[in-house]
Amino acid sequence: MIVYSGLGILVAPVAVVGFLLPIFLEPWVKKQYGVAVPSWCVMSLAASLPFVGMLGLDSMLRRFWPTRRAVDRVTGHEIDILQSHTFMFVPVKWCAYIWMGLAISLWVATRL
Repeated sequence: MIVYSGLGILVAPVAVVGFLLPIFLEPWVKKQYGVAVPSWCVMSLAASLPFVGMLGLDSMLRRFWPTRRAVDRVTGHEIDILQSHTFMFVPVKWCAYIWMGLAISLWVATRL
């Protein structure tokens, strides 16, 4: 069961596309340019593209997503409240760091 709030559901497509894009582009590069891409390069991109994509998604959601206005009861001033975007109860920004932590853990595990 996937639980999300706001546009946090976009974390999954960003992760899948960022992970699979270098893998699917590897044969195209080999066919187009006749150069075999090293597997470490492909997998480094497959690990880092979702990380960068999720951080970019978080940045865009913070910048362009509308805020709610509320009135502070004590001071009477209006304040803007950002809507939270979560995926599996984790904010989008932290999903990126969790992804990179898992990628580094898998890299270390394959080196042993």
